[in-house]
Amino acid sequence: MGVYTLVLVGAGIVAGGVAVALSFRGRKSEAEKERERRLKINAAGRICDGTIEKLAEPATAGGPRLLYYSYTVGGVTYSAAQDLAMLPPKVRIGNCHEGFPASVKYHPQDPSSSIVICELWSGLR
Repeated sequence: MGVYTLVLVGAGIVAGGVAVALSFRGRKSEAEKERERRLKINAAGRICDGTIEKLAEPATAGGPRLLYYSYTVGGVTYSAAQDLAMLPPKVRIGNCHEGFPASVKYHPQDPSSSIVICELWSGLR
């Protein structure tokens, strides 16, 4: 083998390694995707009135803590749930009871995508 062949093979191996490293580095976890979704709705969402349906505490430690709520947009009633366990500990839930009113932020192009609380905003009253 010539020197040029060795240089080309070495460059190919290095380029392949860099491509593999970059492909793994760019993947986001489910928690990060959900955080970005919440913040996007917070930034661009519209606010409507909603009702807290239920707050389900986790069955196991570290399990989901689900907040069930409903709201109406354009004559269509939506029922949704938000996992509060994914929020940072500094976010305060406060008094949250069945039947209580809440403000709901929803995405204008997709009203079924909504939140009641995120890192920067809370619709709990």
